[in-house]
Amino acid sequence: ALFVVALGSLVVALGRPAAVLAVPTNQTSIILAIDVSGSMCSTDVDPTRLQAAENAAADFIRHQSATTQIGLVAFSSFAEEVQAPTTDTSALLAALQSLQTGRRTAIGDGILAAIDAISEIDPSVAPSVSDTSPGVEPTPVAPGDYAPDIIVLLTDGANNAGTDPAVAAKQAADRGIRVYTIGFGTVAGGPISTSCGQQFQGRE
Repeated sequence: ALFVVALGSLVVALGRPAAVLAVPTNQTSIILAIDVSGSMCSTDVDPTRLQAAENAAADFIRHQSATTQIGLVAFSSFAEEVQAPTTDTSALLAALQSLQTGRRTAIGDGILAAIDAISEIDPSVAPSVSDTSPGVEPTPVAPGDYAPDIIVLLTDGANNAGTDPAVAAKQAADRGIRVYTIGFGTVAGGPISTSCGQQFQGRE
């Protein structure tokens, strides 16, 4: 049976457009890829863009089926899996609270890290291919065919580091993974909060 996975809850607070998907929830993995670049500390979205993104993601996590696996990727100048896909709501909410900001915005690397997070639990999805992770690209899925996995990308800006987002998005499409992007911020921007968080530290 198909159940509705409502992505609209991610953006209710910001009044953004919403998309509704129907997928088999007992097979679904959703990766939330969150921009933690310094500009996410802007206060043009109350209290900050990053906090608004975290709040929306937390609300989304709480409203998912108990069988839906959700993972978390954070990216600034590089990307890292913060929480592997899991049905443990407490672990996911704790991972959200651990996010810290960094410099620059590597959107493409965030998408590739999300692909890899999915490939670790879905053997039908091939890992990403990059300069640091060479490999052979899989045969693209047939038009209209999709994996039961999706990536939700939450960001506030243009890519200025790492892999070209178009290249990363094509890798996702070739694997049948749908990528949905949600933007945070206003045209005018705003001042940067000094209490947004320390520099994002990872394994790289």
